[in-house]
Amino acid sequence: MREDGTQLRRGRAVSSYDAVVPGRSRGIDEGRAEAALLTLLQLAKEQGITISRVKAAKLLYVCDLEATRRGVGAFTGVTWRWLQYGPFNYGLYSVEESLVRRGDVDRESVTTGFGVEYQLSATGPRPTYLDKSELAIMADVLMSCGRLRPSELRDISYRTAPMLAARLEGRGVDLNLALGTDALDLCGQERVPQRRSASPRASSPQSKGFSLPGERLPRVAAPKGELRRRRIFSSS
Repeated sequence: MREDGTQLRRGRAVSSYDAVVPGRSRGIDEGRAEAALLTLLQLAKEQGITISRVKAAKLLYVCDLEATRRGVGAFTGVTWRWLQYGPFNYGLYSVEESLVRRGDVDRESVTTGFGVEYQLSATGPRPTYLDKSELAIMADVLMSCGRLRPSELRDISYRTAPMLAARLEGRGVDLNLALGTDALDLCGQERVPQRRSASPRASSPQSKGFSLPGERLPRVAAPKGELRRRRIFSSS
């Protein structure tokens, strides 16, 4: 299986949604999700931000988190579950495919060191489905998180309260956005440059025992006190 959630079958890419879940509308309002994804891609294009399939999903998740935190309510039409590399919904494949077939979105496959990445760019007009408050949230999310790499957004998603709770229950559960997380603050922390000479990194205690094949869970820097103790012991 590739990082974007597709697997090869007889020489062609097939979404794991096709392989696992029959039907294409489970847990997703396709009309709203199409409007949200197309709007995200339009805003990103205006700001010169490159968006991949994986990155788009994580940014839409952050939009719903932030909308819930502000009391506006989730607006992307997606029921988020712990699936591929964090929050996802297999119905997003159908949403993407509909936009590509209509000519509203261009999709390009790019080979990277991690496999094939699908980059998305808007070609159609921006939908008028979202209201001003929802557009403002999406703009704020792109400003705070839009230039992070997909892997960084994945790590941020694992540090959000809904994902921390889901990892106690098991993969495949719906995420409770009402648990709340200031995801924009997490994006800001991720953007702060980290010097390579900084402290060694260790796995977060909260993530122990939840790692799955192909998934790298968030890491946090070791406390300064712990580093001082290490230096003392190593020099004695």
